[in-house]
Parts: sequence; structure tokens; C-alpha cells
Amino acid sequence: MRILLLSTGGRPLFRHARDELREFLVGCHHVGFVTAASIHDEAAYFARAEAFFQKIGKTAAHVRWQRPPRYLGNLHAIVVGGGNTFALLDRLYHNTLFADIQMLVRNGMPYVGASAGANVAGLTIRTTNDWNVVGMMGFSALGLVPWNINPHYPMTPSQQHGGTQFGETRDERIAEFHRVNRSSVVGLEEPAMIRVEGGVATVLGEGRVRFFARGMPPIWFSPGDRIPLRRRAH
Repeated sequence: MRILLLSTGGRPLFRHARDELREFLVGCHHVGFVTAASIHDEAAYFARAEAFFQKIGKTAAHVRWQRPPRYLGNLHAIVVGGGNTFALLDRLYHNTLFADIQMLVRNGMPYVGASAGANVAGLTIRTTNDWNVVGMMGFSALGLVPWNINPHYPMTPSQQHGGTQFGETRDERIAEFHRVNRSSVVGLEEPAMIRVEGGVATVLGEGRVRFFARGMPPIWFSPGDRIPLRRRAH
């Protein structure tokens, strides 16, 4: 599988990842952009994505969740944008998109996921930062990579006031997750990226990646480093 995971879509959209996306999508002339994570104006979100892809020589199709698309097999790559992770997964579940994307990517179609789109590439979405505004009952994700993802790490880990910390840090929340789950967690700093190809996962971009395995101290990985492709801690 060929996978590129971005901590954020950024503002303007994808500008910070222009070089990585252009190189990753070589030979992919027609990409599908999934806006299902957006709970605001999906048409405007797609227009921003379409404008970016035009600048790097691609055409974009709006992959809509409201009805099962019949043209996914004609695409050269699939790009899943950011927004609310629970809304995204819920909407993918409500038609054939979930199974179709999973099958196409496992059969070689390149996958790009930003923020919520990165979350759903993991084993589950239990380590998202989002609120479950849609009352989602199932959390199993696409399983394209063998870990859970935590984008925007460690943005706003806790509230600060007068040098006193209130609430849990992101690391404490991940430790809490590991009390009841065995899956490793990958925290993506802004604006870090991970490229998975040929059985190798490499850190890209300017941010770092923090790898959390149950029962082991977390490890930082910098751009150019390879991170473990493993599902569970030993």
C-alpha cells in the first residue's frame, strides 16, 4: 500500500505539503477528494481542494458520501480531508465508501489522509481529539496502518493558568488509552507527515512524530526517520 498521512490540511489548504503531495501523486492525474469530515460547507471545502490540485497538475472529483459513488475505480488516488473524525467515519459507514476505499487502497490505490482523514487510516478512531457530535457507536477504522493516529499532537494539551496545569495532558490521555487498549499510537506534530510505502514508514515534513507503545517509554522520530510498522507493544 502507498499511504501519506498529514497531521493537518493547513491554511491555505495543503500549501505546506505541496512538494510531498506532488511527489507522492506522480502519475496520479485524477484524484478523488472526500469531504465527509466537514460538517460545514462541503462544496466550499471541495473548491479549495480542487484549486490546490489544479496548481500541481491534477484534476479532482468530489467524492460525496450522500450517495454511493460508482466511479471510484476510475480514480488514480483518494484524498480524505479533515474535519470531525466521528462524522467522517459515520458517513463512510452509511454507504459503500468505507469498504470501497479500503479495498482500493489495499489493492494499490494511493491514499492521502489529512487530520480526520489520517485518523480513519488507523486501527480505530479512539485517539482522535474530536467530539462525538454525531453519536457514533462504532470506532473501527480502515486499518491501513497498524497503529492509532493522534493528529495535531500536542496542540493544546492542557489549559494553563498562572503556571498551574488543569486537566490531562495529551500524553496522559494516551497512557489512559493504553490502560485498556494494546494498539500503538502515533502522535503527529504540526506539520508532520508519514509516508508508508514498500513496507517502510518514514517521517516527512517539518514536525516530529511521537510513538507510543503500551508498556514502553514514548519515542520521538524526526523527519527522515523510520518508525515501527507494528500493531502491538511487546
